Amino acid sequence: MRILVSVLLVSIALGISACASSSSSELMLADDDPNRIVCRDDINTGSRLKKKTCRTQQEWDEIAEQTAEMHRGLERDSTKGSITEGSRY
Repeated sequence: MRILVSVLLVSIALGISACASSSSSELMLADDDPNRIVCRDDINTGSRLKKKTCRTQQEWDEIAEQTAEMHRGLERDSTKGSITEGSRY
């Protein structure tokens, strides 16, 4: 279950597709501006409908970092839980 959540968050954090904004003030912001609004279409499994999520670039970056940290934690946990020859029944 945790791996499924991790995969889902990674796919969202890596970006599905950025959409163009209709606001002229948003269009004037530089691509590297953390306050720039970026919209992405979320994929809903089992549905044909898409849900658009808009956040600032800084928020998307924070989500990506949290997802990467969670993924690293899962990798650490999976190596600790491996069965070695000395721990067999």
